[in-house]
Amino acid sequence: MKYIKLLIAFFLVLNCTNVFSQIIPPVGPPPIGHSPTVSVPVSISVSDAGLALHFNEAIGLAVITITNDAGDIVYQETVDTDATSSVFIPSSSWNTGSYTITITYGTTSLIGCFEIE
Repeated sequence: MKYIKLLIAFFLVLNCTNVFSQIIPPVGPPPIGHSPTVSVPVSISVSDAGLALHFNEAIGLAVITITNDAGDIVYQETVDTDATSSVFIPSSSWNTGSYTITITYGTTSLIGCFEIE
């Protein structure tokens, strides 16, 4: 009889706990087969004249580095995204080839590739 009362009490406690519980976001890597949602704070458009960067949100100081396919730095600038949200980088004097752009802020690095033909 004590076992049945204990089982009923345990069941009631479990049901009451769900009423007062809250959703806690997961910590750590996502489960296999799921991708995390990532918000990229910058958009880039490439034209014949150059690259137009638009920071969708202020991220503080961001270092923009562009290297050519030989690994040489062809452009580097530190931008305060709290003060400005757009940057234009002229590329008309660069040679044709593959380039890599790296935008670093805090401990985050965003890396992209583009071609100049």
